[in-house]
Amino acid sequence: MSQQSLAVSYWSRFPSLLVIKQYAEVLGVTTRTATQQLDDGLVRATKWGTTWYIDRADLIGFLAQDPRGQKYPRARIVATPEVAPERDEDFLTGFGTEVDSASLLRLLGVTSPTLDRWIREEEFPEFDRAGGNATAVANLRESFLQKSNHGPRYR
Repeated sequence: MSQQSLAVSYWSRFPSLLVIKQYAEVLGVTTRTATQQLDDGLVRATKWGTTWYIDRADLIGFLAQDPRGQKYPRARIVATPEVAPERDEDFLTGFGTEVDSASLLRLLGVTSPTLDRWIREEEFPEFDRAGGNATAVANLRESFLQKSNHGPRYR
């Protein structure tokens, strides 16, 4: 199996938006270390509620910076240039211009009450969930970037 095939197979196990446990698994670190790394801004991530979300494309890009695996040995296997996503791809790329509430709940892995609370507490971009309406992908992407540990509203 080629390195590219191995990398594609590896990443297919993970969703486009990872949580801390998956991030820690990829880097081979504890969840405590992973949390500290995200708090320190090692890899761009966004915290909605108490959960860190990491775009898989950002993590692949981060690992691709260490192609020999000096810092993270798994990078040699799972972060090849051929697997690295295009610069303009992210976890929302496949949604077009809008994301409906059911898709958003699946993407984030949360329940309706949790999403409703995040919206009430202004942790998340507001949209009308009563009729199952969609939120604009551009608004969601902007919120992800603005609230990220690399963005202006962090801490």
